[in-house]
Amino acid sequence: MSTSELVRHDLQFGDGCRWLDLDLAHCELDALLQDLIPDWPLLRSNFLSEGAPVGYLEHEGGLYLAFRGADLNPGGTPENMVAVRAWFNDKLVITASRRATRSVGDLVERIEQGNAPEDAPSVLFGLAKRLAFHLSPLQKEFESELDGFEDALLDGHGDDNVHSDRKLSSLRRAVLLLRRRVLSVRRGVLPQIELLDDLEEDMPAPLREEPHEHLLQEARQRFSRHLEDLDGKRDRTVLLAEEVAGLQEERTNRRTYVFTVVAGVFLPLGFVTGLLGINVGGMPGADHPMAFWWVTLGLAAMGVALWLRLRDTR
Repeated sequence: MSTSELVRHDLQFGDGCRWLDLDLAHCELDALLQDLIPDWPLLRSNFLSEGAPVGYLEHEGGLYLAFRGADLNPGGTPENMVAVRAWFNDKLVITASRRATRSVGDLVERIEQGNAPEDAPSVLFGLAKRLAFHLSPLQKEFESELDGFEDALLDGHGDDNVHSDRKLSSLRRAVLLLRRRVLSVRRGVLPQIELLDDLEEDMPAPLREEPHEHLLQEARQRFSRHLEDLDGKRDRTVLLAEEVAGLQEERTNRRTYVFTVVAGVFLPLGFVTGLLGINVGGMPGADHPMAFWWVTLGLAAMGVALWLRLRDTR
């Protein structure tokens, strides 16, 4: 396989700096990266493994970073976040992912338009900032879905036709699915805040200069705002699920009450009619012409009295 098939972008910027964006889907990358990165054996597992965690590793030859960003590719699932590995030194930046990311595409477009970062660290910290920025469409999607669920509950409040069992069950499943998506993104955002905190605390002196420190702080602030928003959305999904469960319980209680009323009224009546229906001698009123109507009237009065009693104790 040719090198051009492994490299998505090969750009020159700044004062003799080079940026390679690689496609991790190709196993032939191992040989290429071995030639480019000093101490490659120390980084191989982090760079090439499927589930490499978010983090950073500083060594004599450069700095390794691992981020995650929303999968905004056509047909992709945004909450299944794309792992973006990166390594850089003074003159070389290498980024790699199994799927292309819009954040990398934005930076590539800026460089091609002549608005290139000054140096290698600015590319990486600018990439972190763009990864945080591109979580905004996903946040808006979550917000829109939550608003729709809340409107559905409020619009049909007290209407059994709107809040049927099937619709409530479907709504509860949708809310729980949204909660799982929110938690999935949150699990990707939180480690990146911790990464940027650790990096800011232990950052080498040359990287503390502007604009590096400013870009790093801005990226951290954006990720922190996203985390706060995700926490709020997580809490809203919990409240929505509880509200739906409450409506389902209310419907069940109403049905139980109806069954209780029916049983409370007809069980005593059934006992009386069963007692009067036994085929033995000596039944009172058996020869009286109005006995049937008196019994019927008495049973009706008993039924009404029982119904009123059960209604008052609801």
